[in-house]
Amino acid sequence: MAVLYRKYRPKKFSEVVGQDHITTSLLSALNSGQPAHAYLFVGPKGTGKTTTARILAKSLNCEKYQKGDKFGEPCGKCVACTSIDTGSWLDLIEIDAASNRTIDDVRELRERIKLSPTSGRYKVYIIDEVHMLTTEAFNALLKTLEEPPAHAFFILCTTEAAKVPPTIVSRTQRFNFKKAGADEIKGVLSEIAKKENITVDDKTLVEIASAADGGYRDALSLFDQVWGGRDKIEHDEAMGLLSSGGGKLVALIVTSTMEGKLNKVFESIDRLMGEGVNFRKVNSEILEFLRRVMLAQTGVEPTDYSLGDEAKETAEKFSKREVLRLMRLVMEMDSYMRTTPIASLPLEMAAASYVVDLPQKSSEVQEDTSAEAGKKKVNEPVVETQAENFEATVEIKEEAEPEKEIEVEVKAVTAEPIEAVDLDAVLSKWNDILESLKPNNLSIVALLRGTKPVSYSGNTITLEAFYKFHKDKLEEIKVLTLVESVIGKALGQNIRVVCRMGKRQALAVDNAEVVNDDLAQLASEIFAN
Repeated sequence: MAVLYRKYRPKKFSEVVGQDHITTSLLSALNSGQPAHAYLFVGPKGTGKTTTARILAKSLNCEKYQKGDKFGEPCGKCVACTSIDTGSWLDLIEIDAASNRTIDDVRELRERIKLSPTSGRYKVYIIDEVHMLTTEAFNALLKTLEEPPAHAFFILCTTEAAKVPPTIVSRTQRFNFKKAGADEIKGVLSEIAKKENITVDDKTLVEIASAADGGYRDALSLFDQVWGGRDKIEHDEAMGLLSSGGGKLVALIVTSTMEGKLNKVFESIDRLMGEGVNFRKVNSEILEFLRRVMLAQTGVEPTDYSLGDEAKETAEKFSKREVLRLMRLVMEMDSYMRTTPIASLPLEMAAASYVVDLPQKSSEVQEDTSAEAGKKKVNEPVVETQAENFEATVEIKEEAEPEKEIEVEVKAVTAEPIEAVDLDAVLSKWNDILESLKPNNLSIVALLRGTKPVSYSGNTITLEAFYKFHKDKLEEIKVLTLVESVIGKALGQNIRVVCRMGKRQALAVDNAEVVNDDLAQLASEIFAN
């Protein structure tokens, strides 16, 4: 059984899908007999750069055009065409710049290029990932591109054009390959399914097209994977093999975060951890989804993405400000992915940070069933279930405008006071306070674990924070009010909490050491449970 992406790899310009702007221009130059001696093919992986380069090499050496000065579509039948297809044509030299990137490698190439072609009319050099060459290697290549031998053609391929020196770019003809749309990829897969007599539904094809992220090669590889040589592809089995590639979990993580449902967010992330996914790729997919949401909010149709419907629904449900805030948090936490010992932590921290800072919404105010006028109970958005034995109430004034912020008054239910409260008493109960918050207030536990009590005076507890992020969040009124209430209940006192910045050091509470060396290590303890 042939590998699909090799079996159905385009062999002519007419078979290249989705790059008509490039193939039309190349054929025009070939038909006029004036092809350039150096090309730069730029675009994402799997979009056809190397494939098009090989087709161009076939056209230049095809026996169909040996007698004239013009070229065109390769015949696909002569020795040159078939040899290039099988990789045995000596005058086609493919170089991987990732592993042949030094000045010595380029000098060797310059010496070899002087030799005449072995079998065909032209030598064609395809340098893949050319941006990986060193500065010295680029300088050595520049001279060859300025004065190439008449029998030599260069095709430079790269996914990162910005890393190619302008002096190199200026001596080539640049062609930009674009990502394929989901509909284009779906059409290709549908045709292949017919040729291979494979039964598969459109929904599965759309999921595969989405997972390919605009790359035909990746799409064919994924299709080959879920196919497995069977006569029929079952949707559920295909989704299991694709894992998170279809993007459904990405959309769920985004919407659950924006709705304040941390439990669903962490369940989804835990599932991804179990599947061994690359969380840098997950972060990129989340940012791409949020970008699609922004496009939908501005009226731009996300036609090249299979989650277009989900993006539209999210765009209608949330404001531009909310989308931008989550996008910033994901981007900020992404920098920790290079150093964190647990790959999922930056994403979990971004979600927790977003939820902690959720604004109070009037829709969350429950209907008043009490006899006391003007008092209504409210579900605090920072936590899904408020701590036991204290009550949050709001006072709504008749003259208040609907859009005005609701004032929250937390009434702590105090227990019998202990005989004496000092710093030691606070420290002795600190772990119990955190444990009481953990089941339903994980995000606030995350903040408190980034602090330590350093003094107790006049019913005021001073917490020393090791990160400005924790201090800023704890000082928000709704968070601080809840923290004061829970700590006050545990100590049997009406207390006030003050935060200040401190130095990073080891914190010992009840002989349990918490090392605050960096955010990732702190977060790993927070979310390990």
